[in-house]
Amino acid sequence: MTKKCMANEDLRKNGKAVTEFVKKVVTDLSRSDPDSKQIIVETNETSLLRSAAGFLSAELNAEVYVFSADDDGLYDPQNKSKAATPGRPAILLE
Repeated sequence: MTKKCMANEDLRKNGKAVTEFVKKVVTDLSRSDPDSKQIIVETNETSLLRSAAGFLSAELNAEVYVFSADDDGLYDPQNKSKAATPGRPAILLE
């Protein structure tokens, strides 16, 4: 998996971070239920969470904002986005 990622020039620029991410994802996937792996690959989590933002806002009685980790101007004072992986979004509560 690392070799495939390093074939992409944009990913190669962040080689160390990509290598660590690949290790984490492979470990998480190897521990997960085989049926859940396909769901993670096919789900656009950002879109799913954005569509649920209104519901979450009403249930939590709080404003809910959903960002992608690579959004420009991302507000992430605690660097939570670095901990996000497929199937495990980073969540910041203030």
